[in-house]
Amino acid sequence: RFVSSPERAGSNRQAAAKIVSHAPNERRALETAVRGDARLAVGTDAGTTLNPHGWGMQEQALHLAGAGMAAASVLRALTVGGAHALGIRSGALAPGMPADLLCLGADPLADLRALDRVDAVMLAGSWVR
Repeated sequence: RFVSSPERAGSNRQAAAKIVSHAPNERRALETAVRGDARLAVGTDAGTTLNPHGWGMQEQALHLAGAGMAAASVLRALTVGGAHALGIRSGALAPGMPADLLCLGADPLADLRALDRVDAVMLAGSWVR
């Protein structure tokens, strides 16, 4: 978000230049990880300069797809990849498993932008949205 923000011009000039110049390296590293079929967990650094909380995971999904990752693999990285990295049992709707659900108005396998249209969320078996 920092790299693409028009507001970055008001940031520390040296820090902004460093971040912007490093961005292509990050993109290449992501493409290498995707091509190498690396197991990925996705997160954001929301709360940093020009990087507010909210909708960062949807943006990450598009970055992963842009790096060549298939939609199904993107969804796994956004969900069970992160859970497994944290040691959380996840990835199935079954007795004894946490019931965390994201309900969307469209199929994210057909278009990852469906992640922008959240209808409801269930966390640990309780509806939160």
